[in-house]
Amino acid sequence: MAYGQAPFSFKCLNNHFSGSDGFVEAKNISDIKSNPRAKEVQVPGAHLPGVDPVPAWKGNALLGQVSGVRGIGDLLYVFHRGSRIWDSRAFVGNRIRDISPIPEPTVVTLNATTGELVSQWGANLFVMPHGLTVDAAGCLWITDCGLHQVFKYTQESKLLLSVGTRLQSGNSNFHFCKPTSVAVSNDGSFFVADGYCNSRVVHFDAEGNYISEWQSGDIKSFIVPHSILLHECRKRVYVADRENRRIMEYHINGSLISILDLSQYGEVYAISGFHGGEISALAWPRALKGTPLLVRYELTTDELSRSIPYAHLLFEVDTPHDVFINGIVDGNTISDIFVTETRAVIPSHLHKFTYSGDRNSYERVDMGVRTSGGRRRRSPILHKTAIDSPSRAFRGPPNFRPIKRIG
Repeated sequence: MAYGQAPFSFKCLNNHFSGSDGFVEAKNISDIKSNPRAKEVQVPGAHLPGVDPVPAWKGNALLGQVSGVRGIGDLLYVFHRGSRIWDSRAFVGNRIRDISPIPEPTVVTLNATTGELVSQWGANLFVMPHGLTVDAAGCLWITDCGLHQVFKYTQESKLLLSVGTRLQSGNSNFHFCKPTSVAVSNDGSFFVADGYCNSRVVHFDAEGNYISEWQSGDIKSFIVPHSILLHECRKRVYVADRENRRIMEYHINGSLISILDLSQYGEVYAISGFHGGEISALAWPRALKGTPLLVRYELTTDELSRSIPYAHLLFEVDTPHDVFINGIVDGNTISDIFVTETRAVIPSHLHKFTYSGDRNSYERVDMGVRTSGGRRRRSPILHKTAIDSPSRAFRGPPNFRPIKRIG
């Protein structure tokens, strides 16, 4: 099965995917394709579908910088920083300046359809929230860059496991340094992307015992391994090497298989999959102050680097951090896409895009989720956009307001 993001209800038997919830039944991985539209193949100057305005959500959660999002069915789990802000002053070296726990609830459950608040917890537990993963049993895996720890919780907030040494950074079997993301196997073992100041992936068993670790395996080291996914059917681990603008593909034993260069799209903040036989990357041309993109690759080849990309502009998202794709409508269409922001100045936002039925575009749903400031942002006016040159492809909308990006 494919984990590291959400529990999917399908089984993998000799590359045979089957099950309900809209997943395609296929005899081979190559039979599973999603939106194979040649006109969306992305090379510089190719067509980039835009998004259209749709009615706002009626959410009522109070959110700070939103660092992680995952979902199960109609429930959406959101990890945010409350009143804590990650900016250039948040850390002194690798040590967080303010070690006091965030007083607000930082784990929020929303109705994925309506945006209504279902529950929230996590007050006085975390100091710098970062990654969020849901495993096959529905447990929540959380990384905290300030505590330098990884946690496993039930959905009801019961702590089941913690790994790492509280408030102590390091590079050992018992220490992390700002760990970013977790991918969890069906047997409970897990991989940790570690992190902002360590350049490694660490493998643990289900009880949190160290198994192994690996570096990038390339002449270039990881520069912020920011997101990680596990695909057990293919026995592959995928790592978003953020600042190197690439996705690294590994065998589960840590041997490097291929490198997917996304430098034309920007820094790779998050990866999501594997609905409909795809892996998707959230990329942002940060240095060019450009518009973030969702870049999708079909897992139809032996190596990810040989896959054909499709891309969609994500207007009105200016400081992206994480992405979650919530199922597929049928064998050809993605259902909902959730994108988080971590603006250096609150408010931050949680965006929802939903497939419009027009194969050249996605609709954007303004979540209507209130921020810690208590205000609800109005849904902006967006337009379908066909991009016909690289310079236009990386230009933000007229009201784009760049903000310095830290964590």
